[in-house]
This record gives sequence, C-alpha cells and structure tokens, in this order.
Amino acid sequence: MSTFLHKTRRVFYHRSGIPRRLRRLLNGRSEIWRSLGTTDQHEAAARSAQWNARVQRLLVTLRKHGEKMTKEQRELLVSRWLESSLEEAEDYRAICGPVSDDDRETKQMILSDLWEEANEALVSCDYQKIEKEADELLKSAGLPTLDHEGADFGRLCRRLLQVKQEYFGIEYSRWDGDYSYVFPVPSSSSSASSGHSSAKQKGKNSKRFSEVVTLYFKENARAERTDAQVKAELDRFVASLGGDREIGLITKEDCRAYKEALQNTRKLGPATVIKHLSNLSSIFKWSEAQGFVPENTNPVRGLAPTKKAAKKAAQDRRPFTDEELLQVFGAKEFMKQRDSNPARYWLPLICLYQVTRREEAGQLAVCDIQEEAGVPYFRINDDERLGQSLKNEGSRRRVPIHSSLVQLGFLEYMKNVKSAGHTRLFPSLTRGTNGYSDPVGKWFGRLLRSVGIDDPAIVLHSTRHTGISRLTGAGVPQDIREILAGHAAAGVHGQTYVHRDQLPLRLLKDNLEKLRYDGVVKALLM
Repeated sequence: MSTFLHKTRRVFYHRSGIPRRLRRLLNGRSEIWRSLGTTDQHEAAARSAQWNARVQRLLVTLRKHGEKMTKEQRELLVSRWLESSLEEAEDYRAICGPVSDDDRETKQMILSDLWEEANEALVSCDYQKIEKEADELLKSAGLPTLDHEGADFGRLCRRLLQVKQEYFGIEYSRWDGDYSYVFPVPSSSSSASSGHSSAKQKGKNSKRFSEVVTLYFKENARAERTDAQVKAELDRFVASLGGDREIGLITKEDCRAYKEALQNTRKLGPATVIKHLSNLSSIFKWSEAQGFVPENTNPVRGLAPTKKAAKKAAQDRRPFTDEELLQVFGAKEFMKQRDSNPARYWLPLICLYQVTRREEAGQLAVCDIQEEAGVPYFRINDDERLGQSLKNEGSRRRVPIHSSLVQLGFLEYMKNVKSAGHTRLFPSLTRGTNGYSDPVGKWFGRLLRSVGIDDPAIVLHSTRHTGISRLTGAGVPQDIREILAGHAAAGVHGQTYVHRDQLPLRLLKDNLEKLRYDGVVKALLM
C-alpha cells in the first residue's frame, strides 16, 4: 500500500492506495483521500501517520474477513440500501418546502401499498421483482454475483424484502414526524471506508459520547420511534469515529470527516447532510449547557451546507384528469366493491366529493352523519371514545354531504349500517398502526395500476388535490375552501374573526355543490 502527502489549495491531504484485490470490498475505491485540516507541514505529517495506521488496520481486517460473502456482509449490504433509501427520502422532505397534511397522507398510502407488495413477495417466496436490485447491491459492493438458484441469493433477496418493509414502515412514521426506528449499525469494515479522523485532543469530561446521548434523550424525550431514528444515525457517527469515546475528545476534524463521509462515501444529498449535522450539533449544544464540555466548543458548528445548496426540484402530487377519474371510478373492479367490500367503494367516493383526508373518511362513525335544517352533513371529529383523531385543530368541521353521494345511495348505505347495530360507518375496517383506512389505501393503489395509471403523482390523495383545485376554479372563496377541506385559516381574519362552527350549512353546501364529477356519477349509475 502506497501513501502520499499532498498539498492542495494550501491544505494538506493524505492519500492511501488500496491493494487491487481488496478494492471490491470498498466499493471499488482504489484510493482513500483524507483532508488533514492543516496548512502546517509538520502537523500534517503527524496526522497523516495516524491516518495511515487506521487504514492499515482496516486492510488487515479486510484481508482476514472480507474475502467471502458472510452473513455480516449481507446485513451490511441491506443496511446500506436502507440508509441510502431513507436519506433520499429525507432529502425530499428537507427541500420540498411546506407539505400539507393531505400530501403526507397521500405518501403514507403509497408506502402502505408498497409494504403489502413486499409482504406478498415474502409470503409467496417470489423474488423475481427483487432479483435485479439484489444483483445491483452485490455489484455496488464489488462482490461477485450469486447463483439465482442458490440459497445464498435467496437469503439475500428475502433479507432485502424484509428491509424494504422496514423502509416503508419507517418512512410512513417519518411523515408523521416519528424518527424513532433504529436500523442495525454496520460492522467496523463499513465505517472504516468512510474516511474518519483519528486526531485526538485531551477531553474535559470523562463521559463517553454514548452516555451523553442516553442522557440527552432521557431529558428531551419525544415519540419513541422518532428518537430511535435519530439515535440510529448517532450510532453511525460513533462508528465513523472508530468506536465510542469521551465526548471531550471528539474534534472538529472528526466531525468534518463524518460530514465528508456523508457527502462522498454515502453520497447523501445536502439536505440530508444538514439534517444529520443538525441533530449531532444539538447533542453538543446540550452537552455545553450541561457542563459536559466547555462552552463554545461545539465541533459541528459551521460544518453544515447552506440550505440554498440543498434546494432542488421535488415530486408533487397532481389532480386527476376527467379521463383518469373515469378509468378508476368507472372500472368494473371498483363498481363491484359496492356490494363485496363497501369501504372500498364509499371511502374513495367520500374523499372525491367531500375533499376529505383518507383517514377522516375511514374513521367516521354512524353518529357522525347528521342533519341540520334539512342539510345532511359529516361531522369530522376527534372523539377518543370512537378511536378518532385529527391532523390539526382546523380539521374539526362540519361538511355538507354532496348531492352526488346522496344520488349514489350513500344515505341508504348509512341507514343499513346503523340498522345492523354497527357504531362505525365502515365496520370492516379496524384501527391498525396506520389508522383505519390503510387497507383501502393499499387496495386503491393496486386499482390505479390495474387500470393503467402508474404515474407516482397520482394516488388516492389526489382526489383531494382534484377537489380543491376544482373548487378554486369554480370561484369558491378561499376561506370557504379552507373550511370545507379542513385547512387552518391562512390569515388573521380567518384565524381570529371567523367562527366556523357558526357558518350556515347551506352556505357551505352551495359552494361544495360547485364540485362536479358528472361523468363519474353517470358511470356509477349505469
């Protein structure tokens, strides 16, 4: 192995050459570069020697244990896939700007569908759809391809499907602000390729970083799964250090090396790098406040990329076209659900005509269908006794039932459910981790694909985008649209002076009726 010391733009860099036979174990890298963070030649030489020793230890480990695919390698492959996929998704969240409750619910519905597809593949032992990804994982790690008929390849495919399920579940929770899931930290061979620093300074405190993290989350507890997600990345930071150490010994060089690993080795986007460094910085800020490290010694300060650097285009949801609405709601598969599975029939139609969120429709109780002054309406509520919840305070509202739903026989359906003694409007739906409506969301996603709509911008939640867009086009005032959709008031006028519960239902109904899908009604009544 050759080593070199370079001076580039006045800063010294260390370069280590990787023996050819070990390169496949380091994603094909032929060299490891490391910024030494100094312009002083003597200091650079000392740091380079320390870095060289770390690389030598890495290569010894790889020579002993890295020549064949082991269970640990398999776990490392899928762990890298999981992390990379999560970071790409987090990139989107960090740069897309404000995301409405409706958009979040849409994304969660898609994730639920994908989770079910992965589960079906596991149950049926059908790996055809995952084989290509498994081959790409092996190739990206420089590992030889495996016999598709062999047990090793089958185990890799099954493990990848399991991790995909983890990913879909984690992402579902992240859209609710829940970052608590912990995925396994890779073995030392993975962290060593990240280019981390071994420079040390004398610490001011004997507490190790992991101890401080435990104390931090004990005092600043959030949702269990939210904390666990942050802890998972902090574990990876510890791995990048080469192991746990006293917090006072962690230097800016260590944190810069971690940042470089995020950007260059793990190839994460600027927005995700910002997020990880921000979480890490919070630990050091808290440590300063607790006296675990001296004040103004936060080694992460100033390392994060600017938010401007993280800004890029993001995928948006779009409304249905008239043609697409007829493809879906006019499909025979949809129509037959009216008798065989009424929740699949009525819940999407409620989302379409009432511009409700999916879960608002799924959690409705029979008692939530009421009437006032001859106007039937839905009561969107958060009655805990009925297992209901709301996204925000603005979601609590009364929404007149659209005449098209009445024409299609919705009130008769409700009366039949009530006569049968059921409390919930859709008694076949039970509350799971993802709410009541998740099974319908998954099914609707499959229905879209079955009728030829595979645009990722079109999902069940697109019915809400469609309705709000068409209400706007029909001239419905913004404050009325906000009330119908359950959005928080945009201005002080609506926030302070408009008492939504006192607005006449007739006013809301007249505006909601401007939402027309005559082609859908005609198709369903044929």
